[in-house]
Amino acid sequence: MYGQMLETFIQNQVGENHIRLIILGIDALDISMVDKLDLRALKQLQYGELNVPLSPVSGYPHSPSVWATFLSGNEVEIEFTRGRVIDFIVKYMPKIRLIRRFLQTEFPNRFIGMEKEELFVDFEGVKGINVPFRNHEVKNLVELVRLRNKLSRQGTIRKFVRVHNSRTEEIFNEVINTSEVHKVIFAFIQSLDTLQHALFLRNSLVLEAYRHMERCFSYIKEKLSEDMIIIVSDHGFDIEKGQHSYTGFYSCNHILNPKPTHITDFYGLVNKFLNGEEIT
Repeated sequence: MYGQMLETFIQNQVGENHIRLIILGIDALDISMVDKLDLRALKQLQYGELNVPLSPVSGYPHSPSVWATFLSGNEVEIEFTRGRVIDFIVKYMPKIRLIRRFLQTEFPNRFIGMEKEELFVDFEGVKGINVPFRNHEVKNLVELVRLRNKLSRQGTIRKFVRVHNSRTEEIFNEVINTSEVHKVIFAFIQSLDTLQHALFLRNSLVLEAYRHMERCFSYIKEKLSEDMIIIVSDHGFDIEKGQHSYTGFYSCNHILNPKPTHITDFYGLVNKFLNGEEIT
């Protein structure tokens, strides 16, 4: 009797928040590829396309700007800078490879445009793993870029794929092992985008990367079956053109209400969840 009353009290106080909200940001996860391969774990119960901001320069989604928009709930246009001299060397002196590689590693991009934005990963009760503009680990990305420049060498392609797969597994395992005290967990995986840019002419390897993502996500769903899990991507990838597609992707193991249609919708959704409001 007392136990039932306590459970009712908790539900009334926090609504759906007796479960956690897990959000996985997967750069360049393509909805048409998920459909083509019928990756049912990644589709989850509800899935669909998301409208995302397009770059005024290229006309395609610009990943840093889209992720800034997602994390802040506001459309943000991001610019890069390392300082004028370093930017000049990186851009116009590509043949000086050792210097260029050193500068890119030791002086990573600084993002202009985020100075006044409040990100949901900064809210109390939220855990951020590998988050753009906050604690994004670039060591893995630098390794993939280095390997991309050597893809013609024997064995490099397989090593490239292994680095991507290993990083995916590391981040998923960190999500699984995150403390229960966090109500919301956001984790970001960038390497799928890098892999598709490098290997889009080798379709079989891209397809295998998607199948590996499906297997990894099936495992995380099994381990976190009591939680609400959302996948979000900033755009897809057209492997015929080797270019970003125009829309993002989302899926959830619950029916979200209202149904997300734009990448900005998730900021408010996290806010509501943290405040104990219904989101399904």
